Parts: sequence; C-alpha cells; structure tokens
Amino acid sequence: MIDNLLARYKCNANETVCFKLVTSEKDVFDKGRQFHPAFSHQFFGDSETIFGYCGLEVQLYYHAGTLLTYLGLTYESNINGKVADGIEVNCIPSYFIIITGFLTNKDEFIAKLPEQSSFVPMGELIHSYQRMGKDYKIYSCDTMTPRFKDYHTRLQTFILWFIDAASYIGITL
Repeated sequence: MIDNLLARYKCNANETVCFKLVTSEKDVFDKGRQFHPAFSHQFFGDSETIFGYCGLEVQLYYHAGTLLTYLGLTYESNINGKVADGIEVNCIPSYFIIITGFLTNKDEFIAKLPEQSSFVPMGELIHSYQRMGKDYKIYSCDTMTPRFKDYHTRLQTFILWFIDAASYIGITL
C-alpha cells in the first residue's frame, strides 16, 4: 500500500532532467531547445530514479558559449525528509556540486546572458572557414591557457550525462 502512495514521488531522471544551450532570454523559455540526458545513473543510481518529488523538472541551462550555468527545480509537491528508515528523499542540489559557480536564480541568469555574448574561445585561432554563409573558427589551447581550466570544469559536466561509464578528466599542473 505504501508503495502505491510513494510511486507518484518517483521520477525517471532521464526524462526529468532538462538541458538547454541558450544565448538569450527567448532561448530560456523556448521548449524546443530542450534536450534530455542519455544517462543519469552516475547521479541517481542504476534505476536512474529521483525519489521525493511529484512532477519534477530539473533545469540545467548553459550559455552556449561561456557555459554559464543555471540550475533550477520545479515540482508539484515533494516529500520532506525521511519517509521511513532507510528511505530518504534525493536532495537534488547536492547532486550538482560538481558544477562550479552555477546560478539558482533564473532572473539573475537571464540578466547575465547579454554580457556572455562577447565570449571568445580561449587559446589561439588556428583555422577559420565559411560554410553555407556561416563563419566557423577552430581554436587550440592547453591547460596553461588562461580561463581554460574553469571552462573545462563546466564543459566536462556533460560527459557524465551523455557517455556511459564516463569519469572526469582531471587537469593537473
């Protein structure tokens, strides 16, 4: 009986976690830009289930250039604390400690988007070309390149969601 009552508080993490790569406020609210992870077991266990929330949506929005990150949660209801001995609610923000410097206020994230438009990849421009009227540039950098380590830290958060059995690539100097 309790299983039936608690079933509504179980969410499939691969459907619940929503990514967006954005450059403007319009993008933030565009559902068509949304995509979901292929894997979430490294965060939520083999069942890839988040427990404790009904109607949960975990929003992970990244600026498409700088990777400035927003982490938001929306849900209809949640269970607070322990349900019973050994059964605890997933504390969603603690799963994302790996993302450094993320914002949790959507208005603050949106306000910072215009200043992100001046992003230039770090490193040395080694090649550029044009295809179908668009300009493309290829940059080269290494771990000593200014700003790269912070960027690398934000970028590699994607690997745990999209590469099975992935682990972080450490940068040591």
